Amino acid sequence: SFPPNYYITDILEVESKIVLVTAQSHLYDREKGGIWQSADGGESFKQVDSTPTFTLTKIDKTTILATHARSVDRSISISTDGGASFENFGHLPWDKGAIPFYTCAAVMGNGQVVVAGLTRLGSFPNNTNSQFFVSDSKKLSWSAFEQPMRMDQDSMPKDRMALFADPVLEDLLYVAGNAEALAWRVNITSGIWTKLWDEPDV
Repeated sequence: SFPPNYYITDILEVESKIVLVTAQSHLYDREKGGIWQSADGGESFKQVDSTPTFTLTKIDKTTILATHARSVDRSISISTDGGASFENFGHLPWDKGAIPFYTCAAVMGNGQVVVAGLTRLGSFPNNTNSQFFVSDSKKLSWSAFEQPMRMDQDSMPKDRMALFADPVLEDLLYVAGNAEALAWRVNITSGIWTKLWDEPDV
């Protein structure tokens, strides 16, 4: 069974009976997290990585992208063996002093990967921001992607966000943020962001 007292953040079924589980912290140690693999449908688990982790995104049958918490040097990892092991997948160009407190990713229809993070700046806990990064077509390098506003508008360094790739249009991305940054449709080719909500009528 899975070890107790972990803050579980994602569960991914890679194939029949092969399951990955991530955790970003432990009840008694905020820096204790990682990725676990079960090869028997959840009867037993083996820890395959000790980096605190938020999300898992399947790129193809055996390739999985993991996004990590509170790490500038290792914000993303890749597995090419179906989750049996993970390794660093490149350095994201975070703003100076920015520490990501939540990260997530989406695989676009054209093969590019978008990674985003909510960040805390400096020692003041409510000084928050967000950043987006997009890979090149071969996933060998990352560039920053402009945003119209920070996605953590209520300045709470505990919030979450979400990315969803359009299932038909290969360069269209949907973003869910917080408070006044509620929901967006983004064309990653043109860089155009479109709000998906209106002013309240009451």
